[in-house]
Amino acid sequence: SSAGTITNILDGTITSVLGATITAGTITSVLGATITAGTLSSAGTVTNILNGTISSVLGATITAGTLSSAGTITNILNGTITSVLGATITAGTLSSAGTITNILEGTITSVLGATITAGTLSSAGTITNILDGTITSVLGATITAGTLSSAGTITNILDGTITSVLGATITAGTLSSAGTVTNILNGTITSVLGATITAGTLSSAGTITNILDGTITSVLGATITAGTITSVLGA
Repeated sequence: SSAGTITNILDGTITSVLGATITAGTITSVLGATITAGTLSSAGTVTNILNGTISSVLGATITAGTLSSAGTITNILNGTITSVLGATITAGTLSSAGTITNILEGTITSVLGATITAGTLSSAGTITNILDGTITSVLGATITAGTLSSAGTITNILDGTITSVLGATITAGTLSSAGTVTNILNGTITSVLGATITAGTLSSAGTITNILDGTITSVLGATITAGTITSVLGA
């Protein structure tokens, strides 16, 4: 019923032990004990457990099993984390987090002010660099490759077609309408008011200062250097 020191017991049940080392059996209550096999209901500190299930642990390091709740987890190599706040996860699925520093592969559905390497970005505040893809709507952006549907100001476009531009400088393509055109090297201008044209065909204009080659059908108050004049008034 009572003993000071028990060296070895192979079979039986011990109801209460203080500071004991037990090899086999069932221990209901132990304080500061080392147990090799059996079931441990409550203890202060557990150094190593190789096989089993831990239902509730605070500040623990677990090798195998299922962890339901814990304060801080340093490293988990395989598994699924349902909810984490301010965590670093190597493998699994992250449903929600405050700040993500680096993700190498996956899909991000919604990010505000993020830097994404691969995947699909649905909405973001500022994008610094995108090398490949299509941007549907951008306001005040610099785009290297893709299709630009609408923008406020375009500084330089090397290749493409611009359908409608107001007060723009275009290097290559077709200009349908513009306020002022400074220089056009090759092409045809159908209608110009108060313009200076280097090459092409001029159908009608208010004042022509100099034309070196061509034919003028009707001129009012003009000075012509070279060409053929059919009808002139006050020349």
